[in-house]
Amino acid sequence: MQWMMGHGVPWLAVAALMVLQSAVRIRVGGVSLLTWQQERLGSNYVSPLAHFLTVLGLLLIGTFRATRLGITWGHWTPAPLVVFGLTLVVFPMTIVMSNYRAARDWRPRLPGWSLTLCVGLFAPIGEELFWRGYLVPAVGLWGSAVAFGVVHAFNPGSVGQRAGNVIYAGVLGLIFGYLRLETGGIIAGIILHSVVNNINHLTSGSTTDAVAKAS
Repeated sequence: MQWMMGHGVPWLAVAALMVLQSAVRIRVGGVSLLTWQQERLGSNYVSPLAHFLTVLGLLLIGTFRATRLGITWGHWTPAPLVVFGLTLVVFPMTIVMSNYRAARDWRPRLPGWSLTLCVGLFAPIGEELFWRGYLVPAVGLWGSAVAFGVVHAFNPGSVGQRAGNVIYAGVLGLIFGYLRLETGGIIAGIILHSVVNNINHLTSGSTTDAVAKAS
């Protein structure tokens, strides 16, 4: 777990990731790439793609080996099993209650297939490969969790919403990172990440317009 420790490459990789993610600001046909994606594809594919490209770049320059990404279920003991189980129950319940209180005419909605594919599979795999597969062993649990939280401050929203995003993502980063260190694998993190994303999008819509935009 000490490989890459004390070197600047991990933080350069985070910077490179942020640059790649900023591609959503590029304008296509008079609208931003982010808006274009949401209108044409139903989701933001550029941000998850940035994670895959960053990991691929690190592999190509020989910074680390693919075998160190932890693409495995790993080796489990009772402690991580309890953490996994509690997260699988507590976070979906918290998300549902939060979305219920935030919407005046709340009701669950089924996201379109593109959104489900992106937030339920593409994004969780890409983010876990970089943040937990690569960064956790490189800079440690707390460094990776703090960085994961801070980058979520760039998400759209008010100051309060951004602060909430930082805390929320930071806590999830700690949980996913803990499971990565304890089990040696990132599959559990991918599963939890997917569940959290899907529950959030399943319960965040409250109007017909919201359904139309997500489909």
